[in-house]
Amino acid sequence: MSMVFRGVGVGGTCLLIRVLISPKFNGAAVLLPGAGIETVSRRKPHDLRTSSIYRNPTQCTKVKSGIGTLVPPRSVSSSLRNSGRYSCSLEETLNQSPIPKALSTIFGSRVRALLMGGQACILYGAAEFSRDIDLAILASADNLNHLRTVLDQLQAETRYVPDLSREVLARGHACHFRCGAPGVEGLRIDVMGKLRGLPNFDVLWNRRTEIVLPEVSAVPVMALEDLVRAKKTQRDKDWPMIRRLIEADYYQRHSTASEENVRFWLAECRTPDILQEIVSKYPGLTRDMVGSRPLLRSVLVGRHTDTEGLLRDEEDRERSLDRRYWAPLREELAAWRRRRG
Repeated sequence: MSMVFRGVGVGGTCLLIRVLISPKFNGAAVLLPGAGIETVSRRKPHDLRTSSIYRNPTQCTKVKSGIGTLVPPRSVSSSLRNSGRYSCSLEETLNQSPIPKALSTIFGSRVRALLMGGQACILYGAAEFSRDIDLAILASADNLNHLRTVLDQLQAETRYVPDLSREVLARGHACHFRCGAPGVEGLRIDVMGKLRGLPNFDVLWNRRTEIVLPEVSAVPVMALEDLVRAKKTQRDKDWPMIRRLIEADYYQRHSTASEENVRFWLAECRTPDILQEIVSKYPGLTRDMVGSRPLLRSVLVGRHTDTEGLLRDEEDRERSLDRRYWAPLREELAAWRRRRG
């Protein structure tokens, strides 16, 4: 079963997002593989203006500079039933997963947080399966008190170490919780207050995207550029996700790209043929950015073998930086585990 959301992204770009929902996997995921921005197509990008779903436009607004809002169509049920992709009411579908209830509890409260991780990747079109909720949170005393109230409502208990505190979050640790309240049993929530390579929370908050989901209302989502940066880790699974995130964004926006979009792709694209296409179309901007990303010089002169090797070198450097960043944090975690017994 699937839902479709239409709206306006950062810069006023139209977005069409398809989200699949399933009661499988213990009902733990509302966003599953196959979701994402429907315009993504490696061969023929989809034109939103001619989409049968897009013909009855929904009124969408940009909240403020740097923030995009996505809102569901006025008549989701009828439009999707007519397309043959919907077999029950939206409310019935959402009730089959704990994710909407948890998101509604979190973002319907006074907690100031951003959705990141797998759920955010899916909303940006990368189609990653995720059973949990990952949050970047403002690590202030008041905000953590609001978070504790929400965790109590979700009957969430701490898993592993460390326990939640401003000091722990400020050092870069993640705090993990498992929900036990009816309707969200077993759902995991991971919280971080500081991420390697990213600015402070206030900066992240000011450039967020807000997505309106049925039964949830507005969900603040980490900006795509920040999500890509957060995914540059030592974990194998994160690098294909970065690639898919940028592919999805490129095929969504390439025909109406702003200079800001192009600079983002030139800085972050990890798909050689797409990178070559962007460089060929924007050689001037590429030359401007060679200093910040040297591999662009190889793309400019068409040395494809060199480009692939330089992409691997970039990844290796980021993995190494991430390992060094986490080494002292892992030692702290090990010490806490030993003391806890």
